Amino acid sequence: MKYLFLLLFSALSILPAWAGDEPAVQLTPKQIENRQNNLWQQASDFRKQGDDGQAALYFSHFAKTYPDHAKTAEALWYAATLYHRQAKEAADHDFSKARALYQRFIVAFPASDHIADAYLAMADTYFASAYFREANNYYTLFLKNYRPHPQTDLARWKRAQSRVRINKLQGAREDYALLSLSSDHFYVLRGQAGLGHIYFAKGEWHNSLGILLRILHQNPDFYVHDPSILENLGIASLRVGSNKEGRRFLLHYINIADQANISNAIYFELAESFMAEGQIELAKQFYQRIIAAGSEQNKLVIISQFRLAQFKAARLDRMSERKKAAFVAKKGDKIFQTILDDLYTNPVSQEARFALFDRYLERQEYEAAYAMGKAYLRYKTSDQEKNRVQDWLGKILFMQIEPLLADKNHEAIRTLYEEEFKTISTYPRASLLTIIGSAFAAEGLYDQASVIYYRAMALEMNEEEKSDLYLKRAQVYLANNDIHSSQRLLKYLRQIYQKKPSLCKVNWLSGHLREAQKRPDDALTFYKMAVEGGKVSPDRAIFGEDYLRLLLEMDPKKCGEQLAIFKKNQWLPPETIQTWYARLGDSLLLQQKDKAALTAYRAALTADLPESSRAAQTSHLHMGDLLAGQNKRNEALAHFKNASTGPAAEITSQAQIRLEQAKIKTAMNGVKGMLE
Repeated sequence: MKYLFLLLFSALSILPAWAGDEPAVQLTPKQIENRQNNLWQQASDFRKQGDDGQAALYFSHFAKTYPDHAKTAEALWYAATLYHRQAKEAADHDFSKARALYQRFIVAFPASDHIADAYLAMADTYFASAYFREANNYYTLFLKNYRPHPQTDLARWKRAQSRVRINKLQGAREDYALLSLSSDHFYVLRGQAGLGHIYFAKGEWHNSLGILLRILHQNPDFYVHDPSILENLGIASLRVGSNKEGRRFLLHYINIADQANISNAIYFELAESFMAEGQIELAKQFYQRIIAAGSEQNKLVIISQFRLAQFKAARLDRMSERKKAAFVAKKGDKIFQTILDDLYTNPVSQEARFALFDRYLERQEYEAAYAMGKAYLRYKTSDQEKNRVQDWLGKILFMQIEPLLADKNHEAIRTLYEEEFKTISTYPRASLLTIIGSAFAAEGLYDQASVIYYRAMALEMNEEEKSDLYLKRAQVYLANNDIHSSQRLLKYLRQIYQKKPSLCKVNWLSGHLREAQKRPDDALTFYKMAVEGGKVSPDRAIFGEDYLRLLLEMDPKKCGEQLAIFKKNQWLPPETIQTWYARLGDSLLLQQKDKAALTAYRAALTADLPESSRAAQTSHLHMGDLLAGQNKRNEALAHFKNASTGPAAEITSQAQIRLEQAKIKTAMNGVKGMLE
């Protein structure tokens, strides 16, 4: 309790004399006068001792307690000016107490000798607190009512600065022009500098630079009185591309200006300039300073955090797979998304879209990448980045369409083509339109496919892709029975692909064209050239089947000879060779060329061809019939037996019927022998 009492006593002892309750006694005039004098003396003593806080407190209390005293105006003035000076020196620059007292002084003592200074001081407190609209009003009242005055030029200069801040540039220009006519050379320079600042505010960088540089040439130390000249010179220089000069001015400004007055905007200008020139480490220092000094919601802080993330993204290829995965993980999207949510009108938002697009690609989230890429292309961007995005959007569409085409989901491809036509039309490579054209062609929409293929011809492609596209166009023309277009295109292709692998397919298509033109001999010639030239073509079997098909129709004997060559050279798979021998046998059988048919069927049943297949069953069945007709019963039965097993149920059934018939016939022959 003893210590508590001492603490309370100590706290009470430092309070002003009037802090306690006044005694409920009637004071005599003499006592009141003594109190007034004592209070005034205490305030004056604090003022002489340089204790502005206590002096202001006592003078303020004097003015409040004795509003009708002869010294009240003086007390109020002292209190206001002392609080004003104290606020200038304080870290928080809180001018609210001084401003309130100046306001009371202006209202209570309009005839005071200090009234003009009170208006000017009031304006200064607003200016220092960045309330530029209110500052402009009070500077205007001062200049309107209290001229001439020793501080007229100063007030006009500050009013001009306030007007620049609230975008009243014409009024500021008038003030600066009047200052240029001042009798004080220093304010002449300030007026000229002000005009340079106006040009700066309007974004007329070259005009601003011309004026401000000329002032520094006339008075190299002028920046000491107007540090903002270095700030504006720096930023204007950066805007016109003089980055080195701009940074020199801004760094000089940082070195001489009051640190409390240096905004994060200056650090940001420096950071952006260093970043643009690839001086990443220097840029990082300024971005980190901005982040440390600002709040999380501040625009420059958000952009600075985004820049640091960009720097990491630029080093992605140097990261380990573990670090890369951690960096591109979804939780790292936050700063990029914040840019889009909070700063979507800022040019940096486009960079955030591009960065997110890349992050989605890294995570193989192609749907999200596609949506972000489309959003990115809605805004102005660099050609290099635009080309990258368009290229990837096309690749993503290609990846979506490829499985749809494999599944024959042509309707989905048509819908995608219609809905995403704008994006598809910007893809620079032909591959996307080529695969879309293939879907239309597969559905028999040949006219549409022709148009799509024609558009694709104008896009980027390698020689292999170009050859494939030409051939697809020719196939569509043929399928659409467009003989004229087919002939013109194939003639051109036969010229440009002489002695090239693509010529085989061109010849094959030319064979189809000749068939459509009812010129089978020419068609055979083209098919033959396609087969014989297709040593490395994966389509040689297709060429060969068309060649054999037409040859079978025109000359079965020749077809047999060619089949032997195909088999020897392995131009067709064994099962296909067997099928063609069976077809040849069937054709000869219909022509009643039994011997030749039997030869064909035997060729289909050699040991190097499949034993169990439809073609083998057919050949066994028909050989059995032919041999039975020649009374070669045992051989026929062996072939019927072989035909009774295999994949073709209907042939199995026919072979079994023949076997049953043979058994019955044998039995009947035995009965007939006994009867005889």
